[in-house]
Amino acid sequence: MKTLKELRTDHRMTLDEMAELIGTTKTAYFYYENGSRKVPAEVAHTLSKFFNVEVEDIFLPSTFSLR
Repeated sequence: MKTLKELRTDHRMTLDEMAELIGTTKTAYFYYENGSRKVPAEVAHTLSKFFNVEVEDIFLPSTFSLR
């Protein structure tokens, strides 16, 4: 499981680019990355599609499993 920040940096994206991708501000996206703000379901879906990973792989703790 990788964090949002790890996924973003692996894709060589800036905070500004990610914010533009999901239609929010740089600050809001930063808050999503550091866990200060909950990620809306539609944003989580957009991010999972962009990074080509399951939503659960980004947002569920690695100690929790649905499988």
